[in-house]
Amino acid sequence: MVRRFDPVTNARDRMDHLRASTAHNIGKHSGAEADPDKTGPPDPDAYSIAEFCERHRISIALFYKLKTQGLAPPTFKVGARTLISVEAAAAWRREREAATAAAATTTAA
Repeated sequence: MVRRFDPVTNARDRMDHLRASTAHNIGKHSGAEADPDKTGPPDPDAYSIAEFCERHRISIALFYKLKTQGLAPPTFKVGARTLISVEAAAAWRREREAATAAAATTTAA
């Protein structure tokens, strides 16, 4: 016997499945039951250029513009990948903050 497709029955079956899986997963990720040593993925030691740009909310085009101006953080290669260390990213933020503060005091004087 061939079962004919019924959109109402199919939708009802899907909703039943969603309800069951949601009920099963409730409380699995609550803070009370979570292992404090396993709170999520570890922080990366280095960012790809795309990850760096996403984390610092700049476009990839702006990153390369800063790089041509000598204002981007230092990068290093691992195989074909170009990475930015977390330390270099932190130093870059401090440098950008200092340059912004210096520019603000120069224009205010």
